[in-house]
Amino acid sequence: MKVIQKFLEEAQRAGMQTTLLHTPQEATSWLAGWVRDAQAVLVSGERSLQVIQEFGKDVRILKDWREALHRQDVVGVVDAVLGIAETGTLVLSARDPVLRIASLVPDRLAILVPGTRIVRGFPEALAHLPSFWASYMVFLRGPSVTADIEKQIVHGVHGPRWVSVGIWLS
Repeated sequence: MKVIQKFLEEAQRAGMQTTLLHTPQEATSWLAGWVRDAQAVLVSGERSLQVIQEFGKDVRILKDWREALHRQDVVGVVDAVLGIAETGTLVLSARDPVLRIASLVPDRLAILVPGTRIVRGFPEALAHLPSFWASYMVFLRGPSVTADIEKQIVHGVHGPRWVSVGIWLS
């Protein structure tokens, strides 16, 4: 549990909202709250899709990722393969192009990660990566933040403005 606590602290420091999910009902409730105002959801990941379908909200699950490129009301929901406690970093990996769009295009991104897949540091993460290797892999540490030439901070230019992480403990 120390590793999970460290992950929570670092993820929050990086600007992510974090929630511990002890039961499937808590996961459903957390995700329902996160996508409450969305008109459409772009989902990548078995666990995320299962939770979205369970809460039965009238949310349109986009079948074609290209639709997300032209909409402002989309929430991305993805599964992470690993969490790295020392930095609060999440590892996203997929062969499916939906994950690429779901993790970068929407302003709001919800990520589910199993508590059993949170490792202490990068050496442990690198040891696990071969089992998750895919054509697309992202190390995500918080919402998108950049600065323009005049040093004005800008959010959401290169990815989501808001990121929420649900750590699935069951």
